[in-house]
Amino acid sequence: MVAVDTVKNIAKFGYAIALEKSWIAESLSNLTGRNIYLSSALSMRHFPYFTALKIAQWITENNISLLHIHWAKDLPLAALVKKILIAKHYKLQLVVSRHMSLPRPKKSIYHHWIYTSIDAYVSVCDFVHEQAQRNLPVARGKLYKIYPGVDSIEQAANLPFAINPHKINIIVLGRLEPVKGQHLMLQALADLSQANIHCYFVGHAMDESYLSELKALAKNLGITSKVTFCGFIQNPAQYLAHFNALILTTRCETFGLVLIEAMRAGILAIGSRAGGVTEIIEHQKTGLLFETENALALAEQLEWLIMHPSEINEIALEGKKRAEQLFDKKTNYQLLEKIIDNL
Repeated sequence: MVAVDTVKNIAKFGYAIALEKSWIAESLSNLTGRNIYLSSALSMRHFPYFTALKIAQWITENNISLLHIHWAKDLPLAALVKKILIAKHYKLQLVVSRHMSLPRPKKSIYHHWIYTSIDAYVSVCDFVHEQAQRNLPVARGKLYKIYPGVDSIEQAANLPFAINPHKINIIVLGRLEPVKGQHLMLQALADLSQANIHCYFVGHAMDESYLSELKALAKNLGITSKVTFCGFIQNPAQYLAHFNALILTTRCETFGLVLIEAMRAGILAIGSRAGGVTEIIEHQKTGLLFETENALALAEQLEWLIMHPSEINEIALEGKKRAEQLFDKKTNYQLLEKIIDNL
């Protein structure tokens, strides 16, 4: 999604490489003024050298000077393309945007061969940037950090489901899977059984067994009347303003764009104190933080929310200001363009 969005927002990316019959290829084909190289999944998997030769030829034919990738699995192929072009005395700049955590060192001979081909390595936050400094064989001068951004989202007047305006309505937005930690929210609600809170879980169930576990847990905790599993909803960010707060329960989110979307919508953002979340939220200034994987700590923050309604409004307002200043999509794409222009 980010790769497609980057092409849409940076006009100089007039060319793209995608797998044929993929949703990425379909999305890019709808853009005017974009030339797309389509590669089969089979050749990408089993014949990378021949694929690299074809891509290198396509690059030279179109006089392309820079290749920008977003997915780590594409990096070996991109490095091979660059090596082929170097042998032909053709100059190609390679830029990598890293959106996920980098917990382990990558300093073997193989990794050195790959990562020394990179001209700019762009991390999405300080958390990943610091990991890159520790774990990658890339010169410090080639390491950059640019926060992702979101647009200001026009909020829809009506929700696709009913909520009780007399309750404190919380939304947990994201795929339903164990790593996202939705069970923590249920346990926290049980610790606040007398609170006037209702939680809406919005997102596709990646694992139906986990959804069943969540429903069974809600029943066992006696809080079924306080939760609604809404399933997948198209463009859910347009409904955020109808809620009092959004909670991100992931154990260690690399960044957490849903928090920024909530802040830009003017509601309170609550996240676990781990990963890039602490760069988005300043505790009790622009949002609330709780100890990661700790349902009791989350319950304490929910109780603080209940007991401090006036402060919550002020925090949400400061959160909105922070998101507009640091996490604006147009501004942050301009920062990426500046890095590219200076290569």
